[in-house]
Formats: sequence, C-alpha cells, structure tokens
Amino acid sequence: IAMEVLSRLGVRDFQINLGHMEYFAGVVERIGLNDATLHYLRELIDIKDITALTAELKRLKLDARRRDLLLALPHLTGGPEILRKARSLGTHSRSRSAIAHLDHMSRLFSALGLGKHLTIDLSEVRGLDYYTGIVFRIFVPGLGFEIGGGGRYDSLFDNFGSPRRAVGFSFSLERLMQCANLRPMPPATTRSFHLNQKSLRSQFAQILKARQSDRKVRLH
Repeated sequence: IAMEVLSRLGVRDFQINLGHMEYFAGVVERIGLNDATLHYLRELIDIKDITALTAELKRLKLDARRRDLLLALPHLTGGPEILRKARSLGTHSRSRSAIAHLDHMSRLFSALGLGKHLTIDLSEVRGLDYYTGIVFRIFVPGLGFEIGGGGRYDSLFDNFGSPRRAVGFSFSLERLMQCANLRPMPPATTRSFHLNQKSLRSQFAQILKARQSDRKVRLH
C-alpha cells in the first residue's frame, strides 16, 4: 500500500529498506546485555557508525564470534542475495525465522513486479520498542532523510487491553510534498477479497490490479 501511495502521487523512484527485528533479537538473545546497552547498540548499527560500534563492543569484552556478528550487521544491506550471508551468520532460531520471512516477502515483491524498489537491510534495527517483526523505511533519491516507515507491532495493543496483531506505516506529509507530483483522484468502486494463505501471491496480484484500476479494496 505504501508503494502504491507513492506511485499514485507520481513518485516513481523510491526505495523500501526492509528489515526484521527478530534477526537482531536472535543475535543478542544469549549475550545478556541490559536494555540501555542494547538500545545504544541498536542506534549505532542503525546509523552504521562502525567506529563507535567497534569501540563499544571492545568495551563490552564480547567473544570474537559475537563481536564479528554485530559488526557485520551494518553491512547486511542489499538484494535478496544478502539473505544467504545473513543466514550463515545468524544461527539462532529467531534469526533464521526472520530470514525465512524476509525471503518469502522478497519473492512475493518480485512476483508482483515491485522487487526493484526493495532493499533488504538487516541493520534496520531502530526500533521503537513496540516493533516485533518486519520494520521498514522509505527513501527517495535526492532527499537526505526517510519520507516514511513502519512495521509490525503485535504487542502494542496489549497496553490498551485489546491484544491483537497489527502492522502499519506512516508518511511525513511535509517530506512527501517535496517529492510528490499530485494529480486528481477519480472516485473508486469497492472490491472485496477473502485472503487465503495458500494463494497469497496470486491474490495480491489481483488486489494490485484492482487498485490500479481505481477500485477500493477490502480484505477479509
């Protein structure tokens, strides 16, 4: 939906950096670091500050394997091939599950003709602590900052007494206006889809086609 919004606004050249919080969670699960240290490490990995990250890992006196793995995270960015390297580094079950999920999503995006916009980024570990799965940021060439982002936050609604799974995203409207080529939108009819896990790829292709034909889509 985020990609479609950009296309509808006339933004043709954009990039989605897609990561997964569980990969990092698997890497650090057995290290036993406190929350403040983990937060600081996430910040350094997210901004790819290798110098500060190296110094912090030296201070923590981690063993060579864990140190090398954390230092590799800022470099695990690229196309689907980066998942093979990530799989060889992250051996924890949580990390492997995250890789499998990202691989599935990468294949799905490619099947829908959207793969050219997707970058796998396992240094995408910023995180408001409520992110529990995928996390992504949206970039446009020529702008020195993201224009939007989001992810999965399955535990957020627990705080409001209504446990449920959730995923969402937002745009910075001011930043979006800097790169949008606005045009009038026609009125839209509605088409409903009942999602089936066994045929998601073909269903998403139909959904995309319906939305490109100026129809509203309702998912069940």
